[in-house]
Amino acid sequence: DGPGAGWGFLSATTVRAHVRCCFGNFLVARVGNAAGAEEAFRGVLDDEPLHATAAFNLGVLLERRARAARGTDGPAYERDRKGAAAMYRRALKAEPHHMSALVNLAALLQEDGWDVAGAELLYLRVMTPTGGPIIHRGSPNGPPPDEPPLAALVNFAQLVADRGDDPERAVTLLERALQRDGGC
Repeated sequence: DGPGAGWGFLSATTVRAHVRCCFGNFLVARVGNAAGAEEAFRGVLDDEPLHATAAFNLGVLLERRARAARGTDGPAYERDRKGAAAMYRRALKAEPHHMSALVNLAALLQEDGWDVAGAELLYLRVMTPTGGPIIHRGSPNGPPPDEPPLAALVNFAQLVADRGDDPERAVTLLERALQRDGGC
């Protein structure tokens, strides 16, 4: 970790974390090795507990594994779902405006009515960004969008509709999604 050990001004630990995240993504996307990817992401988090990318990617992996266990292995489903939520929260602790982590955590909390109030608070955060940098997958430092992601609009509309107390709000959210998407 001494001078010259990393890429210019980056430390060797930062470079190593980046490479391990890329390797984990490669393993899961190209090789289908989710266990190897999980090991890579957990290795990054062992070195840097608040590494947003590793936490988010591990959350996605755990959420996929939970969905695969749904209906067949209740304890594994609950363990991985809770683990995914914890990883999304860790990513948000590191980068409070990590849009993908916000949206994924909100959808996960909304699922099966697990924590609808928590999901609503997250969707409200997505709908009204605080002006800080919004972090997107694929463009780490991109400018904040004019509108929240379509998935957030649609999921939030579903939450409001399911709650049943504000149908006009649900319609407004869906209309916003249709305008954003260019209509049906």
